[in-house]
Amino acid sequence: MARESRRFLCALAASAAFAFGGVRSVASADDVKKPQPVPGEAVKKPAAEGDKPAAKPDGDKPKVKPGAKPDGTRTFGRLGKVNAATKTITILRKGDGGVREDEFKLADDVAVTFDGKPGKVDALKPDMMVEVVSAGEGKAITAVRATGQKVNGIVKSVTADTITIGGKVEDRTVKLAADGKVTLQGKDAKLSDIKAGDKVIIQLTADDSAALLVTDGAGAGDEPKPGAKPEKPGVKPAEKPGEKNPEGDKKPPVEK
Repeated sequence: MARESRRFLCALAASAAFAFGGVRSVASADDVKKPQPVPGEAVKKPAAEGDKPAAKPDGDKPKVKPGAKPDGTRTFGRLGKVNAATKTITILRKGDGGVREDEFKLADDVAVTFDGKPGKVDALKPDMMVEVVSAGEGKAITAVRATGQKVNGIVKSVTADTITIGGKVEDRTVKLAADGKVTLQGKDAKLSDIKAGDKVIIQLTADDSAALLVTDGAGAGDEPKPGAKPEKPGVKPAEKPGEKNPEGDKKPPVEK
């Protein structure tokens, strides 16, 4: 009897401890501790509705390098009149109604170049191909860059320092400039490497008197790979795995 009483009392005590412990484990919202700010950190206030984010300081804007100039407005065309006294030039360009002629005022410190080399305004001549640069629409021209035109054709003959190409009206012979270059397949070459019948592109000097560059127009990547066999006429290249046949997957009809 005593033993059963002790078991009953133990069970009753365990039930009471569990019940009271469960009650104490449930914490109210007021009992939850709020996170405390770390010493030294600024306390952030909650953003109110309708508040706009603070604007970034001017220091966050991209900085312009000292002495850097904006690209400005660029105009391409053929040089018309040149007036060194009034420091004005005219450029001829194609428009909707035909050829238009625009006049531009040159800045006092305008930079003039011929084929990338510094020059003077007095050396500008009509019919030169030029690019003019200004700080903006209606502003004075700050740079005039004269460059020669490009011509192409089939080679008729080649000498040690000249090349002759066929034209629609007549053939044209051009002398290679003292600092002129010849490139074939993207590599340096000589005029003697060019043969009659080859197709070439010639970059002329600003005054069209000589050739700055004679090339076949191909890059180094256009060279045939070593050991590659030329394709035979009428033979279609083999399809690569995964490529679809443009003519479809139709099988040829079976003859009966």
